[in-house]
Amino acid sequence: MLGIIYILILFAPALESRIPYINYWDEACILVLVFFAVAKQRRGIFKCEKETIIQWILLFALAILGLAGNVLHSGIQGNILAVIKDLIAFLKFPVAVLLLPYVFETRTDKSLEIVQISKGLLMIMAISACVGYFVDLGMYLDDSFRLIKSFKFIFSHPTFLVSAIVFVLAILLADSMEKHRNYLILGCALLFLTQRSKAYFAIAAVLFILILGEVRLKKFLRFSIHGIRIRKKYIVAAALILGVAGWVLAKDKVAYYFSYGLTAARPALYLVGLRIVRDFFPIGSGFGTFASSLSGEYYSSLYGNYGISGVMGLTQTDYSYMADVFWPYIYGQLGVLGLVGYALLLVLMLRSHLMKVRHFSYVLSIGFVWLYALFASTAEAYFTNSTAIQMAFILYVFIGFERKGSIEYKYEK
Repeated sequence: MLGIIYILILFAPALESRIPYINYWDEACILVLVFFAVAKQRRGIFKCEKETIIQWILLFALAILGLAGNVLHSGIQGNILAVIKDLIAFLKFPVAVLLLPYVFETRTDKSLEIVQISKGLLMIMAISACVGYFVDLGMYLDDSFRLIKSFKFIFSHPTFLVSAIVFVLAILLADSMEKHRNYLILGCALLFLTQRSKAYFAIAAVLFILILGEVRLKKFLRFSIHGIRIRKKYIVAAALILGVAGWVLAKDKVAYYFSYGLTAARPALYLVGLRIVRDFFPIGSGFGTFASSLSGEYYSSLYGNYGISGVMGLTQTDYSYMADVFWPYIYGQLGVLGLVGYALLLVLMLRSHLMKVRHFSYVLSIGFVWLYALFASTAEAYFTNSTAIQMAFILYVFIGFERKGSIEYKYEK
């Protein structure tokens, strides 16, 4: 049963374009989680730790902050349904992360079934990639500006395949980096075939892990069964390495996008978002007003006010590119306070999860998924779409956590 759920979670985006109303699966999951959480609360077995309560308070404050923007600037988004829908989209991922540890009694004992399924999926993808490159099976996009055709498997877009492969590799990393080295390399090859910048980042992260190995990586974190002691100088070194790697991989694409200024959707959203931060300081314009598909469906007046309503993908009749970014959605709608608060919430959620695992392989796996999510969020609405719910289930159900024997984090100079 767990294996079937795992496959359905991984391939939910592929089903969304084929089965009517299946695109609401992530909202349905949240409703189910809330139902079980309420049921546990009534039985007196739903207990929140102090750190979880802090995260709930912060999330509630962010929601109030966004709604305050709607109240103060009510002329921007006049449709209350847009505000409600966007609020739900904003809450989905944090609510899933906060409820899953209490609804699912999972531990970090890796299920052999999930590992075997992961390896089998990589093999099926690899065979499909080889055959589909020469025989038209509808598994490739013919992108003329890419090095080669872009592999998408059975998904509607390569982006969804990249996320699925990242989650599969995370499962294998959690089980054993050394044992599944060949499958991790195979996953990197499949990621390359998608021809996406986020895939290249994931490849670099996996190869970085494989090349250094557990012994050297443990020196960065000084990991032991009794705890993690993080040296500040290693944090700085790792941040510099990842930052340089990310910049090398993405600098040409960033320069390409921003060379268009306000004439292309993605740079326009980033740049106009900064102007909104200045003009609406210190909060923002409110939910349903900027950088989301809902702000296009219920067309926000901000696009006209800032002169980008004629940009391709940002028009009233074609708003297909409005959800191509995430962070302008945060700092545009919630302002500086919202940006700081949301970043802090993500840090607290990551730290809380890491404190509930005891094995170094799980630390690597969780860190890998979060790093990918942060990188991907620069070019897609990662934390408000269904991919974030996939991520939450992968992290808290299929990778898992432990309630007892949680790790104490200590920092050294």
